[in-house]
Amino acid sequence: MTEKEIEKQLHRLYDPEGKYRINQKYSSSDEHVYTQEGDKYHWLTISCTGRNIYSVIKTDATGLITMRDRYQNDGNSLRCISKERLVTKRGRSVLELLRESKREAERTSTISRNKPKNKVPMKLSKYEQETIINFNAGDRNATLYTRDRKVMREMDELVSKYPDIYHLDSQTDIDKIYSFSKSCVRYRKPRTLSEVQKEQARERMKKINATIINDEK
Repeated sequence: MTEKEIEKQLHRLYDPEGKYRINQKYSSSDEHVYTQEGDKYHWLTISCTGRNIYSVIKTDATGLITMRDRYQNDGNSLRCISKERLVTKRGRSVLELLRESKREAERTSTISRNKPKNKVPMKLSKYEQETIINFNAGDRNATLYTRDRKVMREMDELVSKYPDIYHLDSQTDIDKIYSFSKSCVRYRKPRTLSEVQKEQARERMKKINATIINDEK
């Protein structure tokens, strides 16, 4: 693939909604910066960092780098060789290499020039379908990284309904990254049932079990 084809593929992958446009003011010959109209903080940067190695960087609503992915050009395809995500350790925000299982490492995300026919979707185990919410006291926004399809559907709905608050920052065939106001993160007290409610729940369960037994006869 040519450099233009590579950049086009990466741009499409990390900007599925087409919100980012090339910004000539901040771009250079070997590093192209994409920004959103009227937004000086959200950046998508695509650069060639070495021989056949390409880097993709995204920032959040405060200009802080939240992710950095590296790809290797293997001729007709781009192979993701590393993924870094923003985490908080001892009160400091740092980029950390994602921990991946051996099985996942063997099926590293690949972008091909020609779209393969009858592609079989990757299947993740329950353990691999993780969701990570990251934020710290100094940032206004939180980031959510997920491989859980149920969480993706819920977040995609929020992005569609509240685009000013929820943003889809990037996605691959197995994961998505979102950012949103930290004020949207909520903590709930565990539900406490009274004795009456517990008894009502037991009676409902007895009726359900009785119906199942009758249906099986």
